[in-house]
Order: sequence, then structure tokens, then C-alpha cells
Amino acid sequence: CSSIGSLTVPESVTSIGPLAFSGLTSLSELEFRASTVRVHISEEPFTDSGVQTGMSLKVVGDVPDRMFSGVPAPRISEVEFVDTISIGDHAFDGVHQIVELSLNGTNVWVGSPCLALVYVRWIRWMTFSCPRGSSPVVCH
Repeated sequence: CSSIGSLTVPESVTSIGPLAFSGLTSLSELEFRASTVRVHISEEPFTDSGVQTGMSLKVVGDVPDRMFSGVPAPRISEVEFVDTISIGDHAFDGVHQIVELSLNGTNVWVGSPCLALVYVRWIRWMTFSCPRGSSPVVCH
């Protein structure tokens, strides 16, 4: 399975097993549409996935809690959000490679901590609403 270069997780998927896509080190493109999936601590499905330079991720719909977290975290270099209203708690914990983040929407609720995407260098078309009075995204 480590040779898979492109993957689409359709909206019809309602369950993903623990570490299901872990170790897909050739993955360069991921389209994720399964916004109702539940992920538990230590069961992050994309742990240690993505090419060394980072994969391109397209999310259609919402991002479930912990979906793109893990130890080691998935290697993601760019993210495009389409029709996204919510980014779940700890959705991108540990992801440090994102250089481009694009959101086609007007307002997005971002889970706690707000926001795990602290390392993003470029954000466009984005407004965030953060929970519990926390501060908005900080770009470095």
C-alpha cells in the first residue's frame, strides 16, 4: 500500500479504522469528503502519510476532530477547503509543513485549540470564528 500516490475518501464513508492509511509515504494527493467520520485519540487514520515534500489535501465539507493529526503527523504542504463550515478539535495537530491554505467560504468554526495550523505561511480567502474567546489564527 505504500505506493499509493492519490486517494479519494468519498462522502459515503462513515467509518475509518485506526491508522487505516498510516504509512502511505507515496501519497501526494488526497481528496477527503467523509465529514461524518469519528476519530479517536491514537487512531488517527493518516499518521505518517504523505510524500516527504508534503501532500496536497482537498477537503470537501467539514473536517472531523483529529482527522489529520498523528505521531508522526501526516506530511501536508497545501490544503484547499471547499464548502467547509467547521474544522474539528485537534484536526491538524502536529502538521508543520503547510505552506498554502485556501478556504472557499466566508466563516469557519475552528475547534480547540484554535488553531492547530499555527505554522501556515500563507492563508487566503479566510475568516475564522474561534471558540471560548480564543484568538484568531496567527500566521508565521
